[in-house]
Amino acid sequence: MLEDRMAVLYAQGPSHATGALGDGFNFVEAASRNILLDAILDADRDRLLDTYLAATADVTDVAALSDDLRSEVALRESLVAQRRDAIQLSESETAALIEVERLRSDLAFPVVGDYSFVDTFLAARMAGTSDVHRHQGIDIFAPEGTPLVAVERGIVVKIGEVRLGGLRLWLIGESGTHYYYAHLSGFADLTEGQFVETGHVLGYVGNTGNARTTPPHVHFQVHPDGGGAVNGFPLLDALRARDAELSAAGDIAYGLCPRSGSELHELCQRRSDPAS
Repeated sequence: MLEDRMAVLYAQGPSHATGALGDGFNFVEAASRNILLDAILDADRDRLLDTYLAATADVTDVAALSDDLRSEVALRESLVAQRRDAIQLSESETAALIEVERLRSDLAFPVVGDYSFVDTFLAARMAGTSDVHRHQGIDIFAPEGTPLVAVERGIVVKIGEVRLGGLRLWLIGESGTHYYYAHLSGFADLTEGQFVETGHVLGYVGNTGNARTTPPHVHFQVHPDGGGAVNGFPLLDALRARDAELSAAGDIAYGLCPRSGSELHELCQRRSDPAS
């Protein structure tokens, strides 16, 4: 618009004003035209400024709307994730309760000795890293070197070391349930594919893998029929309660001391001897 004004001024204004000076064109009219031209140019600048400010406001509104949309999408994704976790937790707890109902008297608690644990199934782990995940097991804390035993009769597989789990192994029980032991400090004298009785020593509590900065513990997972992990807390809590009753009655927990002459048998005898 300013360029159009200048073109008109160049084509008509100055030449007309110059020629008119000798034809009775007076300075008052010339001054009036200058004032009018200044007013027009000022109006053009004002309209340009108004248009710019309005456009800036529109861009700001769009940016704000975009931020709102991103926040809404993030909120929806968070709610969907929470709902998904809640569904998984519900399914896992249901499966774990079924396992408790099927609890056999010859199952052994996986840790032989003093221990402690709480329900941390699906708790967030390693947030802010590429390894962020939901906790798929229960951490059972015990002094380093505490024996870990087979929960039930079965076959030991995948004895070795992985990046996050450290020293770990799997036990496939006769029931079809798969058990995962991780962060061990060492293994017992085992070979892959070996059949073990309930209570057979598999390894020892440690803090290998990504647990190197934590107190010694075993990361214990329960996979009914070899499927996805379920919350092992109800099962472990039931075993703990049962063993507490046995201990109060002066008995030894089920599954321990499976046969004389074994390493675990000698260990259990020492634990059950009041003089030791």
